[in-house]
Amino acid sequence: MNNSVRKITDGAMMVALIGLFLFINRQLAGLLDLYAAWLVPLPMVMYAVKYGWKSALVPFVSVIFLSFIIAGPQTWFYVITACVCGVVYGQGVKSGWNNLRLMLTTMIFTILSNLITTVLFASFFGYDIAMEISEMGKMMTQMSENFNVQLPASLDITGFLKMIFVLSAVLTGVMEGIIVHLLSNFMLKRMKIKVAPPKPLSEIMIPKALAYVCFLLFIASNFTSQLATLPSWATELILIGGVLGALVLVFFGYICCLVYGAVRYHKNVALFVILITFLMLPIMLPLLAIVGFLYVTTDMREKILGR
Repeated sequence: MNNSVRKITDGAMMVALIGLFLFINRQLAGLLDLYAAWLVPLPMVMYAVKYGWKSALVPFVSVIFLSFIIAGPQTWFYVITACVCGVVYGQGVKSGWNNLRLMLTTMIFTILSNLITTVLFASFFGYDIAMEISEMGKMMTQMSENFNVQLPASLDITGFLKMIFVLSAVLTGVMEGIIVHLLSNFMLKRMKIKVAPPKPLSEIMIPKALAYVCFLLFIASNFTSQLATLPSWATELILIGGVLGALVLVFFGYICCLVYGAVRYHKNVALFVILITFLMLPIMLPLLAIVGFLYVTTDMREKILGR
């Protein structure tokens, strides 16, 4: 088949796939908008990898016009940002970017998209921030009473929840970026397209200084109720820093478990660790955080790999 004909055929197929998604989404009254961030980029990734970003502009414009015909104004934004992300990712793969650069680039797009839709123009996209923060505040107060946990006296709950709301939008963008990266890699490998090899889990590491900072913030966040003299903004920063620090340490605790399972038992223990974590959440999260801290700051990793 002539190359130009093949290019047109592939482009029409990619546009048709996205058009099918938009049609089903319209029939479901926009229910699939949440999945557009990591489903719509995939056809554009495939096309951009094969033919480059300049050729991908043709199906990109076609998808935009199709979304104007089929979808509503809110969906337009999701589709446009997702297609741009797909074209950039595909061109990155074609140019030989490493996995870290590809993932970070994808995360930037998904984080910005989430901040725009859930924070900056939340009302346009159907989010009532004030109502959600109010409901979260009531839930937080009720949980503190049920578990007999004393909230810091200086804590401004509304301001704290606003920061948590923004943080959740950022973390959601991070997760969406990771999903797009993993799905794209999986599809490209199935299509026999060369991609950068993933970095082994045992080589993923952060500086020890960062691990100490995360651990100190994690510990300090558990004692904010005893520090009544702190101003509200300092309490909020410590609590949010503690959440972020705990997430980082839990992530490396999870990696430690995977590496140990692969070395000791020659098995993937990911599902087992996740299941145990959900069943014993109050115990496992602090335990994984401590394991992650030791994994980064001591010679635990070398001892595991030395087996």
